Amino acid sequence: RRPKGYPKNPMSALRIFCRDLQAGKVSPGLPEETLSLSPKSLQRYIGGMWRELSDNARKPFIQMAMRDRERHREELKATWRSHLVSGDCHAPLTLRSE
Repeated sequence: RRPKGYPKNPMSALRIFCRDLQAGKVSPGLPEETLSLSPKSLQRYIGGMWRELSDNARKPFIQMAMRDRERHREELKATWRSHLVSGDCHAPLTLRSE
């Protein structure tokens, strides 16, 4: 289980695409026939849509994923620093050296 205050993991480009597709932010969106699919089948369908996208169409999702990774890195550093400042010598968080 995560420690309280631990930052959420960053989302991948595919996960951001999936979220936006299901929210209707991506055109053409999900067809009506996908409503009856099981969650596993729906993910396969969305994965197929992702594979068919051109590099230019994927670019905005990759950029959002990179920004989310940077957000996670900064939040993780801040959380780690707060553990050090609070004197918690058994801080559950570690960072790899850059």
